[in-house]
Amino acid sequence: MVASTNKHDLDILLSGFENPSIKSDIMLWNLARSADMDAQIKEMFQQGSFDGIWNEIQNGRKTQWSDQFDEWLQEFGHRVYELDIVHATSGENPVGYLAAIGNMLKTPAFSPEVNLKEREKQREEAEKRLLGTFLAKWLLPKILKAAQKAAAMREYRPFVLHSSWPLMRASIKVLGKRLVERGMLRDPEDVFFLHEQELGQLLQEHNGKDNGPKATRCSVAGRRLAYSCQHNAIPPDWLNSPFSRSRKSGTLLKGHPASSGVVAGKVVVVKDVSDLARLNNESIVVTRYTTPAWTSALAVVRGIATEKGGALCHAAIVAREYRIPAVVGIDGVTEELIEGDKVLLDGSKGTVTKN
Repeated sequence: MVASTNKHDLDILLSGFENPSIKSDIMLWNLARSADMDAQIKEMFQQGSFDGIWNEIQNGRKTQWSDQFDEWLQEFGHRVYELDIVHATSGENPVGYLAAIGNMLKTPAFSPEVNLKEREKQREEAEKRLLGTFLAKWLLPKILKAAQKAAAMREYRPFVLHSSWPLMRASIKVLGKRLVERGMLRDPEDVFFLHEQELGQLLQEHNGKDNGPKATRCSVAGRRLAYSCQHNAIPPDWLNSPFSRSRKSGTLLKGHPASSGVVAGKVVVVKDVSDLARLNNESIVVTRYTTPAWTSALAVVRGIATEKGGALCHAAIVAREYRIPAVVGIDGVTEELIEGDKVLLDGSKGTVTKN
């Protein structure tokens, strides 16, 4: 029964459900429409001055648009770009989301809310086709509903999990500021590179005249350097594995089908949040993996290819919701493809071909 269902229907059956990422995108799309009617804000977006817009929101005059953006920050500013407390939350650094608003300004025909309603209708029609046989009516409904519930809940888990991030980061940074005031650290953010025992010892100190603070600052500098060097390192899937993990065959890269469709475009390699500002509706995103905080930036791209993930990973869910062809689980794709490469991505076969 399922084998006879086409790939497009299988994509649709697990999509068309509202989740925090979709709700966030709807609010951002409304912000884009509001920005279109504010000449000053619109000009800043057209110039691509996302840092300038954020500075204006923080330090400039209050406007209806900035109040609207503050509402979005209150609800979604706790989301994280990477699962590492060293990194700022999207509320501390929303430049990636401002870039997403900028892209939505360029593509006014795209509406996340309209897309969701269309996807819901398509899902209901696909369910009728799948459950059209007598046997399927008895066997599949419970299994299908369980799978749909699991797919929808996938986006709620990180939304709730990350809610504690702002409080944790703020609390730890308070300790960092105290140590800077005592001359024990150079930067409040250095506190994230201390071991628990070191932090406890430094907090008990009342002056920075001995060699302890100097040694600590050297240790922190070394750890920051090591972190910077290792941040983009790709750990192997297997250690001392007898199996070959290569998925490359000439110009063809193979992964797992995640969202059906065939599309051509130019590669944009995304390694951190700063790269999200470069995405547009011509982009094929190539990255190790995506997180929910990236969703809004991905909503207007042409295709997605990731090194990690399977059918229920974040990139796959987002791609199916927005009808973006996607391939996941391509070993070494961020090394095989470089910025500006022209590729053909086939989300139905799970392949990416360099032109």
